[in-house]
Formats: sequence, structure tokens, C-alpha cells
Amino acid sequence: MTESDDGAHYLRTGDIGLVRNDTLYVTGRLKDTLVVNGHNVVAPDIEWLAGEMNPGLNPLAAAAFEGNRSGSAVLLIEVKDKRSAIENIQALEKRIAANLRAEFAFDQVVVHVLERGVLERTTSGKIRR
Repeated sequence: MTESDDGAHYLRTGDIGLVRNDTLYVTGRLKDTLVVNGHNVVAPDIEWLAGEMNPGLNPLAAAAFEGNRSGSAVLLIEVKDKRSAIENIQALEKRIAANLRAEFAFDQVVVHVLERGVLERTTSGKIRR
């Protein structure tokens, strides 16, 4: 357990959350947070926004992470199934990148739409970032 400057005690679990009305709400994981131009952005927000841009995309099979330059991000997202026929994938990738730049103030975003099952998963089936 860690004590902060204000005397409060914290248990470092890697989770992000808050306590309201004596109830703990876990909202995410610290390792899933991107710092972009001084702002914290959680990866699932990026993944869900992108996934909503086309019904053939699977936001549950996506991984967003910081790029190798400040202010940049990378998004890998799979199609929902092998039958998902997405017309003009390159145009979709560009549209998603433009939307993410506008929404989250990224300087640069690289987006790749992948076939189903390409992203590496943990033993419990979660996407490995």
C-alpha cells in the first residue's frame, strides 16, 4: 500500500477507477492508457470509436497503442468475421485515422484493418497489446 502527499492510501494494482459513495468503480487499466500531446486517452475509447465506423469491424478485436513518435498512435482492428466484405479497406483506414486525429488530437494515426484472428491473444482470449 502506498501513501500519497495528502495522506490517502492507495493499493497499486494497475487499475484505473474511483470511489464514489463508498463504492469502487474500476474503469480500466493503467497500461491501456496512451499519453498523447499531454492528454491521457484510454485505448478502448479509440478502439470503440473506430469499430463504430463500419459494421464489419470488431471493436473487441482491436489494439490501440502509442506510436514511436510523440503525438502518434497505432490502431490494429480486425474484421468481425471472414465473410465481412469491407469495400475499399484503404479508404476506410484513412477515414478512421482522420476521425481519430480529430477526436483525440493525435498528430498522426496509423490504422490497419486485419483479417479475423490475426491479433495475438492471451490465454484467456483477450487481445495482447
